[in-house]
Amino acid sequence: MPTTIQGQAKFTMRRDILFLFTGLGEDRMFGDHNYFFATPDAKLCELFQEGGAHVPELRRFLEQSRDVRCFGVRTNEPSEMHAVAHGFRILSGMLDGIALAAESSVRVCPVVFAREKDSPDLHLQIFVDEGGWASIGLTASFEETWTKRRAAIYERVFKFADLVNGNKPASELTDQIRCSSKMYRHGGESRIFGLQFLAKFSAVEGLVCGPALFNHGHLLKTRISCLFRKIPEVCCTVSDLWNHRCSASHQARAFEQFGGEHLPALIPTLDLLFSGLFVFAVDLSPRVTTVKDLWGEAARYALPPELLVQHPPNSRFAVSRADRRTDFKVTNNGRIFDQFFRDIPEPIEVQHSRTEEEFKDAPVRETQER
Repeated sequence: MPTTIQGQAKFTMRRDILFLFTGLGEDRMFGDHNYFFATPDAKLCELFQEGGAHVPELRRFLEQSRDVRCFGVRTNEPSEMHAVAHGFRILSGMLDGIALAAESSVRVCPVVFAREKDSPDLHLQIFVDEGGWASIGLTASFEETWTKRRAAIYERVFKFADLVNGNKPASELTDQIRCSSKMYRHGGESRIFGLQFLAKFSAVEGLVCGPALFNHGHLLKTRISCLFRKIPEVCCTVSDLWNHRCSASHQARAFEQFGGEHLPALIPTLDLLFSGLFVFAVDLSPRVTTVKDLWGEAARYALPPELLVQHPPNSRFAVSRADRRTDFKVTNNGRIFDQFFRDIPEPIEVQHSRTEEEFKDAPVRETQER
């Protein structure tokens, strides 16, 4: 079956993909014509152990997991990469609901088993759906400038250590510096770009708005524009960040498939803003005690110029997923997919106590609130 990718005709192929995950906590099997959830039997567990002996990522998952479950999906995609990504999107979406009933956090194994058409064999592929960053083409001059930027931040880290250790009197401002710094760090540790964006935006918002309850959008635009006045059109940049933050936060649209595909490109701007805010707040913390008073000093404060340095265009990229086929192949086990699809129980029809006609003709009862 032909399909089109970026203007070029490609031919699809039936592919079966098997994922392993843990955390469901219950022995349930269900599915449809193109997917299934199941508990592996002893023979299949032996197959997993055999694969783990050759693929360290699989072995580590099995060693750290109990109650392993399977998710299989049957796709028609132009490449194995597309098939695995498509299968993971389906699994991820279903796990969003399953997680509500899970006994612990659900973990998906980074190794999948794949079969092409009716092949009797399976091969193993490593698939990572986690965010990271890659840099290319950085010059020696830029590296030198970036080193100066880190040095300027480190100068303030030593002052920040006094705040953390309690060597300096606590205040509203010092508490906010600590809260925002923790939020920023944990945001950076998230491998999901949407969550990283939200956490880092929260860190910025805390240092800009403090305990203020209203007008955060206005405060962000005016205060950041004052401090970062040497950055062209910074007010428009902050407006764009605010708009993306509102949909990502208020509508939970922080994920790639739900409108969050633009968020990774905005994270470097949040990195730049927070670095400047951190240095500004730490420098003034000995003589200013509130966030509001901090921003009364912004017009007279000059950020160190190295803090305004940004990566050159097209030199830093967000990497959302990666995959690699291993050299290991499991022979004569490809038909496990066919067996699973044959064993899927028929869907259970929900039985109502009344028919649709009876519901339509039933009298409406009015109730009083007490």
